[in-house]
Amino acid sequence: MMAMQFIWSLAKICTDGMSSYSWLMGSVDAKFKDEGAAEIADKALGSWPCARLEGFGSDFTLEWAHVYCVRADSWFNDNLVAAFVKTLANKYSNNTTIFLPALKTPASARGKHIPPPTLNLVVGATEQFVFMPLNINSSHWTCLVLDSATKTIYCYDSMDKRSHHNLSLHHPYQITSVHSPLQNDGHNCGLFICLFFWHRLAKEVGSDYTESGLMRRRWDILRMALPATKTSTTTD
Repeated sequence: MMAMQFIWSLAKICTDGMSSYSWLMGSVDAKFKDEGAAEIADKALGSWPCARLEGFGSDFTLEWAHVYCVRADSWFNDNLVAAFVKTLANKYSNNTTIFLPALKTPASARGKHIPPPTLNLVVGATEQFVFMPLNINSSHWTCLVLDSATKTIYCYDSMDKRSHHNLSLHHPYQITSVHSPLQNDGHNCGLFICLFFWHRLAKEVGSDYTESGLMRRRWDILRMALPATKTSTTTD
């Protein structure tokens, strides 16, 4: 039975890989010519899905299979989000990311209490920005951003549904709920929190949330997350 489950899982991964390949070779390469989409697609196609991508520390694993979800109409997995925020930390140096424990709803106390170990990490952070992604029910991403310079905690949900979390920090922070941009589909929440983080660091990332603009950013995020194929990211 375990062998069959492995085969079924591998079959799904390969299907996702082919969908990613088609997206890169078709939509992305046609829209953003001469940016290397076809080369990355060919490299992904010729690689074992579970092959580890180099460029991250030994404490983090990113595989080709993890980046297949960057394609259009696909939900970002934990590894892709983690890889992207690690690239933000390396590039801008003034931020760190602490993943909040995954939340299942309905949750006791409305899910507003952060576990002490996680809270200790937040309190001990020395960077200006602390990015805190939250995976809800393995189907939706929301996030908090702590800005130590302005003593503000930004609470963002691209579907505008979740109330903020109470961090109970030692120093008073202003709580600001961010109500835009909003997604109009069921799969872009991971992309939207990545863009929310990125926009805190680089305003030139822009605010084009059209279908074309979101394709632009999915493609940019893929290039940033692939250490072996990094190129300068377009931000216009």
